[in-house]
Amino acid sequence: MYKLIKKDGNARRGEFKTCHGTIQTPVFMNVGTLAAIKGAVSTVDLKEIGCHVELSNTYHLHLRPGDKIIKQLGGLHKFMNWDRAVLTDSGGFQVFSLSDLRRLTGHGLSMVHKEVNLLVDGGVLLDRRAGRNRQVSANPEYPLIGPLTTMVEATYGALPVIAEVLEDLTGVEDAFIYGSWAARHSGESGPLPRDIDVIVVGTVNPRELAAAAQRATAQLRTEVNARRISPAAWAAGTDPFIKTIRSRPLVRLEPRRATS
Repeated sequence: MYKLIKKDGNARRGEFKTCHGTIQTPVFMNVGTLAAIKGAVSTVDLKEIGCHVELSNTYHLHLRPGDKIIKQLGGLHKFMNWDRAVLTDSGGFQVFSLSDLRRLTGHGLSMVHKEVNLLVDGGVLLDRRAGRNRQVSANPEYPLIGPLTTMVEATYGALPVIAEVLEDLTGVEDAFIYGSWAARHSGESGPLPRDIDVIVVGTVNPRELAAAAQRATAQLRTEVNARRISPAAWAAGTDPFIKTIRSRPLVRLEPRRATS
């Protein structure tokens, strides 16, 4: 249960009560991806410095050491020797089967299998078996995962994909991604966005804009919501909706401007 203690503008001071203790907010949360803090920091050390909650990654614990082992050892708290609160998340890493990769890449299963083996052997990907399926995901511990992620995003991510589907539309004067995706892209912390919100300034046909958003959704496997704003309304900036999105991070798209 969350209790608000003090509010000052957008800042809030509160406490979050759990069955494993009370968490004072705002809080710096120690990250223990695999149920342990790097650098040989023990749970005793964490308690001594006043840590109320630790963050672990459900997906990576699922991969290593695995659900069965953690259950046999009495659950996550006993596994990590921690009797205070734990927050778990997936870390935002997507899991793909080889069939998914074959469909996405358009290559045959034998080639996908060969390339995945090379990437797993090189430490770029992690893999595991789930019944007859082989599942793979990016390895967050790989030294070059940051630059590789940036390169893939620049080629196949939301910005190039959405810009490309807007290129063929007539009447696009400007376009931005706003909302949670823009906030995460700009460095704000928070959960992985479940969709991507796009604002298009211009006179583009609404049906054509909706169809373009559907094409982007299919390519990104994430829902893309596109909304049109007239150039006059955008320039005036008096509409409450426009004021709100302008007060938050905006990421400009760079489609080729089509003339009306």
